[in-house]
Amino acid sequence: MAQLVRDKVGAGEYSANSEVIREALKLFQTQDHLRAQQLLELREKIGHAINTGDASLSADEVFTSLRDRHRKRTRKA
Repeated sequence: MAQLVRDKVGAGEYSANSEVIREALKLFQTQDHLRAQQLLELREKIGHAINTGDASLSADEVFTSLRDRHRKRTRKA
């Protein structure tokens, strides 16, 4: 990772190592916030489904989505 930081500075994308690290931390923080938001939304959907008995997706939609995700993941491996 240290080499990546040096490469970014060496390529002129940043003027100092600290700028690369600062930018990386900002991106990490943004990504962390998005994950937390997605988790909150998922928990709200699950809570709603449990409390009302209403599913936001049909079983067919769930299994189709799972099959698609599995295909994509196995292609990457």
